[in-house]
Amino acid sequence: MSPAPFGRSLLVVAAVIMTAGVTACGAGPHVTGGTRPGMVVVEHFSANGKTVHIGVGDRISLVLDSAYWKIHGSSAPMVLRKVGSTTFVAAAHSCPPGVGCGSQHAFFKALARGKAVLSAHRNACGEALQCTGGRDRFRLTVIVR
Repeated sequence: MSPAPFGRSLLVVAAVIMTAGVTACGAGPHVTGGTRPGMVVVEHFSANGKTVHIGVGDRISLVLDSAYWKIHGSSAPMVLRKVGSTTFVAAAHSCPPGVGCGSQHAFFKALARGKAVLSAHRNACGEALQCTGGRDRFRLTVIVR
């Protein structure tokens, strides 16, 4: 069951505020080290293939731009667990059919020390457009300290 329109709008506003807060501190979408309990670390496709270090209790907001992404759960749910379902947020502007405008959002919480891998894949990068150069998969290693 999908959230009510008001609930979905609230999720979008929360995601924008979290992204703005992390970016405003001068740390782009990839944040490492120096986290404090409960901090939200926002990750985008630019973090593909990288490693991020967070603390127990920290949260990760994974945002991948395109309707075509399928975000998988954590490789180690006892270390880093997905919270809720992946949600799709439609683009604010009109979008031609088949382009995949919008983004997939998933939230994860660090429960214990250890290592987990977040991954996602997509079969297309647009209508009848195959992804090239590894743009069809996403992988982020998360070290929880």
